[in-house]
Amino acid sequence: MNDRIKKLRKEMNLSQEKFGKLLGITKSGVSDIESGRRKVTDQHVIMLANNGVSEEWLRTGNGDMFVPGIKDKQISAMLADVMKSGE
Repeated sequence: MNDRIKKLRKEMNLSQEKFGKLLGITKSGVSDIESGRRKVTDQHVIMLANNGVSEEWLRTGNGDMFVPGIKDKQISAMLADVMKSGE
């Protein structure tokens, strides 16, 4: 799952810092997840799934990365939230 988190972050074109804000963790927390030093929690999965990321893909790698039909809308909303939190 750690590799899929990194792939997701890159697909969303987010830095580790901005992706961390989305998950409520630090940049180093994201780095730890991506390197396998830290596990992805159910809370992280739920947070991402609530924002249009496929829970099945996150957990198993099967299917599409994003829930069909809402990818652009959900990514835009997530990015807006991340940008607001930096103000």
